[in-house]
Amino acid sequence: MRKKSIRLLLGACALCCVCFLLQGTSAHAARYVRAVTLKNVQAEWIPDGDTVHLRSGEKVRLVGIDTPETGKDGKPAQYGAKAAKKRLRHLVKGQQLTIRSVKPHRDKYDRILGEVFLPNGTLVNELLLREGHAYYYWFKGLPQQIKSRYRNAQNQAILGGAGFWPHILDKPLSQAPWVGNRRSRRAFPKGSYHAKRLSPRNQVLFLNLREALLKGYSPSRQYSPWREKAQKNLRKVLYRAMKSRYKL
Repeated sequence: MRKKSIRLLLGACALCCVCFLLQGTSAHAARYVRAVTLKNVQAEWIPDGDTVHLRSGEKVRLVGIDTPETGKDGKPAQYGAKAAKKRLRHLVKGQQLTIRSVKPHRDKYDRILGEVFLPNGTLVNELLLREGHAYYYWFKGLPQQIKSRYRNAQNQAILGGAGFWPHILDKPLSQAPWVGNRRSRRAFPKGSYHAKRLSPRNQVLFLNLREALLKGYSPSRQYSPWREKAQKNLRKVLYRAMKSRYKL
């Protein structure tokens, strides 16, 4: 009888622990799927060209775009990083902003993934693309309407030579052949390690980075053309890419 009581008690304790863990997991998951709309909020700090820290303490990552990386941990800032940060700060400083999140609503750093609107209705994400301060960054869950709108804004900037595009697309690495991944919409220099690992059925060949960008692909961060000082391994990548130019 005593052993039976002990077993029942242990079973009850185990059940309580499981329920507690599930409740905590559900609450955590719910936080990341809940839509967020913030109105009449103000920016407190702009750390880079695609992030806004609000006075409320929330952090907003502008969804669907990426900007050159600012220098940190001893690494130099990428080309156009300072200009993108300055432009974003100029746009949002002192403004009553509206923030609308886009699925999955938050990233792994708990930042709101969203679109930022100015009082006159201007969409900051799109404006940065149109002015050539940012590039379109595709991901699977991005709504089709946003994909089309952002891609068109970027294409206008590329074709019009806005912002950083003339400098970026004039680089030897950008003019070499690139290979796109159909599934991730990322592009890699032809002949690079990551390009070689792509399944043939997922490969899309481009004459250069410009063609890849106009098709909605974005360069993989491992081979970012915004780096002013190319890493040693990128020299080998460039050599292989240029060597394979006539093998497309």
